[in-house]
Amino acid sequence: MNIAESSRLSDESKSQPAKAPRIVIIGAGPIGLEAALYAKTLGHDVTVFDKGSVAANIQSWGHIRLFSPWKYNRSSLGVKRLREEGLGNTDLPDETCPTGEELVDNYLAPLASLPELSDLVREHHEVLACGRAHFLKKDMGQGINRAQDPFQLLIREKDSQERIETADIVIDATGVYGEHNYLGAGGIPAPGETSVTDEVEFNPPDVLGSARDKYAGKHTVVLGAGYSGATTVVALGELMKSAPGTQITWVCRTDSDQPMKAIPDDPLPERRTLTEIGNKLARHSVEGFHYLGGHSVAAIERKGDGLLLNVRNSGDETVAIECDRLVANVGYHPNEKIYRQLQVHECYATLGPIDLAASLMGQDLVDCLAVQAGVADLLRTPEPNFYILGAKSFGMNPNFLIYLGHEHIAQLFSMISGDETLNLYLT
Repeated sequence: MNIAESSRLSDESKSQPAKAPRIVIIGAGPIGLEAALYAKTLGHDVTVFDKGSVAANIQSWGHIRLFSPWKYNRSSLGVKRLREEGLGNTDLPDETCPTGEELVDNYLAPLASLPELSDLVREHHEVLACGRAHFLKKDMGQGINRAQDPFQLLIREKDSQERIETADIVIDATGVYGEHNYLGAGGIPAPGETSVTDEVEFNPPDVLGSARDKYAGKHTVVLGAGYSGATTVVALGELMKSAPGTQITWVCRTDSDQPMKAIPDDPLPERRTLTEIGNKLARHSVEGFHYLGGHSVAAIERKGDGLLLNVRNSGDETVAIECDRLVANVGYHPNEKIYRQLQVHECYATLGPIDLAASLMGQDLVDCLAVQAGVADLLRTPEPNFYILGAKSFGMNPNFLIYLGHEHIAQLFSMISGDETLNLYLT
């Protein structure tokens, strides 16, 4: 090759458009799928890995009706593509609230079957860890350019084989649903808890449907004063009406006869109704129903075919409760093991990425509809090109809604592209 040819090839190389970065998305839930669709529409090379099936977490609570109506749970881009392909059911009224099952069947599963997504979603491929190809978490300083080093992800396939996958950009959209909090005071395990975990139901069970026989005529203790706990309690209250012998004990850390915080003029009817019924049950005891506010689990053990709980109030008075079933709707937290070798700055209070967490805590809002997504820079982590989206980005802050995740997706890809005006949801 002579000098002239070398110069020409060099000029041609410079004129070639930059190759779009390869993106790996962890999690095939509502935000992972939306992020994949957004990325593919922009021409990116994308792969989505999920340790289960598409939207498996939502399917596990498919019987529950969301507080938020359809307009908050599907994007304009997703609806447009489904209509173009004749998939799903995009004509459901914007103001109606879907169940989890309806969300999956009518929107998320069809989204995953779109031509541009169907070949890139890898179900039953668990991401065990994500790091850099050559740098450890501690590597930084002069001569260290983490942004130029590719990510490597350890993938366990459904046949238990493990392999390494590489990426230029990684988006963790795995959510928090599978990582339940502990039952004991202060958030640590109560004595005996870890030995009986297999006897505890951490998700709201379908007590009026598929799980009815497990709870009908039984004594169930429900832990937790959040919306999940209230959902379980209200459903069990309905079961009491038709199943003689059904008993409920509702135990909450909240020291109030109204465990649910009512939102004035609540714009979400489903949430307003649940709050009213839950608080009414707590205030007005009926036969078979007992409410214990201001108590936390002090110890737990097996007893016969059931469990024995000792719960304690702030005055160190202890109550012993024998039950057949225990439902612990005590919330969830992020799984940070995936990015343990990356430089992610976590919030001291919520375990979410610190900048976004600080913005959310500064808003200090009870109503999730009033939460502001914030600016795009809040999505950055100290680890270049690593992002956390969806419920996991909120950590233990419970105010995440899917439409906020959609806003973050648009912000993220605007940032990646360098085009501040880019927003596919507005076209």
